[in-house]
Amino acid sequence: MRALFNAITSLSLRLRWLTVFFTLAVIAGGIYAFTLLNQELLPDIEFPQTFIVNQNSGASSDQMLAMYALPIEEGAKEVSGVVNVETISNDGFGFATIRNEFGLNQDEIVADLRNKLDEIPLPVRQVIPPEGSSAADLIRELSPEAVLWLYNYAKTENIGFIPQLQRETLLAFSPESSGVLPPEAFADMESSLRDEVMPSSRTETALPETFDYHDVEAPALPESWQGDPRFATVEDIAEMATTRNLAGVFNDFIEDNRLVGPLGTTHDLTAEDVQRFLQVEAACHALDRPETAGGSDPCSFIAELDSASVLAMSEEARAALPEDYLAQLSLIERNEIAAARVIEAITGEKIERDDVPLPDSWQVEAPDIITFSFSDFPLGSVSVNSNVMTAEELVAFVENEMVPRLRDIDLVASVSTDGGEIIPIPIQNTAREEVGLSPLEDASVLESSETESENPSEDTADTENTAQ
Repeated sequence: MRALFNAITSLSLRLRWLTVFFTLAVIAGGIYAFTLLNQELLPDIEFPQTFIVNQNSGASSDQMLAMYALPIEEGAKEVSGVVNVETISNDGFGFATIRNEFGLNQDEIVADLRNKLDEIPLPVRQVIPPEGSSAADLIRELSPEAVLWLYNYAKTENIGFIPQLQRETLLAFSPESSGVLPPEAFADMESSLRDEVMPSSRTETALPETFDYHDVEAPALPESWQGDPRFATVEDIAEMATTRNLAGVFNDFIEDNRLVGPLGTTHDLTAEDVQRFLQVEAACHALDRPETAGGSDPCSFIAELDSASVLAMSEEARAALPEDYLAQLSLIERNEIAAARVIEAITGEKIERDDVPLPDSWQVEAPDIITFSFSDFPLGSVSVNSNVMTAEELVAFVENEMVPRLRDIDLVASVSTDGGEIIPIPIQNTAREEVGLSPLEDASVLESSETESENPSEDTADTENTAQ
């Protein structure tokens, strides 16, 4: 080992200019690397796990297990890097935790999981922008009447809409559509955002500025929205706001570039949807779960139907029901269906039925992926120190100068302070010695030494009392 170091030393002395050049190159590289360092008090650390939330307010825990949990488990196990899958199924709510190996690209894991979720055959409806266009393009095509109807729908139902829209979503609306909204629609926005998105001129329409949406026919959606014919009017967009508000519907549309949501009424139901419900029933029965109290079937979607919903179905959807579906309905519902059939047989005419809402368990939500990192915390941290202010002066400066300015920021909910301590003299001296400064004198040590020299017995007594 000594011979190796001697050789390096001799070579460095012999090629001193090369040694100097190499040293300067290392220093320059270190300085450059230092400028690229990202220093954060709360760095963006991603956990190697993904959460999936499933919601269906009317479904039993067995139905949630068969509809969501089992397909999610099977799909997640096929994703490369996944090491563990845990699911929980309760009435109307399911939760899945998917853990993967450290060091993998979390965005790729989430993308693969999303593809697996898309393969689950759920009875939902969706809007996918045509090729060459985006969600923002479709939102821009909404008429002023459509946006005004949605605004009054959200106002009547007391759900979030305009103030909760993200900046990118707000900018997607055309100036004509934004111009139809009253100024109060923008009142709760941050001032800078309001100035950016609030139109300079008003758009006039035949509709009043404020109305009860029940009294106004829902405007038709543009043709680009009707790739799925079950999106015909803006009321179909409003029906997406079940587990999220209307702002969430549009924000998700911009983020995912597609809009997926539950069926709303019997007119939305297709024969394929009925078959998917029956497939979930079959998977649920295969679990061999015990029956609930009273002998009811916790897996049956058919039992949730009533005579009004059965009679309002299309002929194709009703034909997809199992042959014995009447046996799963109550006696009253069976009698009403039989009476309607008798009337149609006597008159020879089919009775036109009003569209009715589907049972809650038939309004299925698509699974929602949730990722988590430290950057998701709504928290900012600021550290302040000074070598020219006393502790009292520093505390006064923070509380009287900094805190009020932070609280004036629109997006800041609260500000709290902590600290204000004096760094102990021994710790300061250690730091001062490292940079070549003379140490500070500890006033408390000096005072204690003087007291001890003047009255050693009294100081000893105080020390003993302190120890006690």
